[in-house]
Amino acid sequence: MKKNLLQILILLISYVLEGQSYKPLLVDGNKWNILYRPKYIPLKCGKSSLISDSTGTEIIKLSSDSTINGVVYKRLIHSFDSFPSNNYDFIREDSIAQKVYYIGRFSSQEILLYDFKVKIKDTVNNGYYTNIADTIDSIKIGTQLRKRIRLNNYIDWVEGIGAINGLITSAIPIPLCDGMPYVRLLLCFYNKDSLIYQPYNEVYLDCFYHTTYDAVRSINYKTNYILYPNPSNDKITIKSDNDEQYNVEITDIQGQILINKILLNQSSQISLQGIKSGIYFVRIINNKDIFIYKIIKE
Repeated sequence: MKKNLLQILILLISYVLEGQSYKPLLVDGNKWNILYRPKYIPLKCGKSSLISDSTGTEIIKLSSDSTINGVVYKRLIHSFDSFPSNNYDFIREDSIAQKVYYIGRFSSQEILLYDFKVKIKDTVNNGYYTNIADTIDSIKIGTQLRKRIRLNNYIDWVEGIGAINGLITSAIPIPLCDGMPYVRLLLCFYNKDSLIYQPYNEVYLDCFYHTTYDAVRSINYKTNYILYPNPSNDKITIKSDNDEQYNVEITDIQGQILINKILLNQSSQISLQGIKSGIYFVRIINNKDIFIYKIIKE
């Protein structure tokens, strides 16, 4: 009997601690600097084409409360680079359930944006996306440990900060031909102008994208090189439109270089054996440009 009571007490304490340790997302003064860059429409839609050639920084801030259908939301104000914008949408948080909900400015339908109470192999469905929580761990940011959830689409959620690919990216429905018109990446997260978190990124080292990013070399997303297959199991082929020498680096999402090769042929293969499944970046450097590609190892 005493043993059962002790187990119940321990269980109750763990629930209390779990509730106390939750780091809310919607805290006054929070601000997200998010890189946006154009994405190519996948080849399965026809000829690959670039939707837009603009790259810059989207800044999202929490603003005043708004009431919709009797429910209180925070406004999310968006601006792009140094230009203010009238674009806004709505977000609310249930700190007890550890869920965050979102309403886009062109829709009155509320969708689930985050669920920080999911367990491994739980399904997260917001009506547009269905994902599965692959791994759950924690990362130390400042003096705090924050829960991190990795979904099966290689997107990380960080408690109190949001998704590494942008605060609301997972709430936007996928257009025809798959993929988003813009790829987004969290550059920096602030509270009251104090930098709280800056995910490591070997390409974009600042909290703000510079249009003249490199005085000597430009970061290029055009198809001077072709990589396939993607996703890949054991190797990728790189095709070049010329026979000049170039350097290839393959890094993980933390920026650790896993493969570094110098290639010369117009068509070369690189083995991915020994690299675990996940998302990686291929950086191709020639005598004047840097080309960045994302690949998936299955």
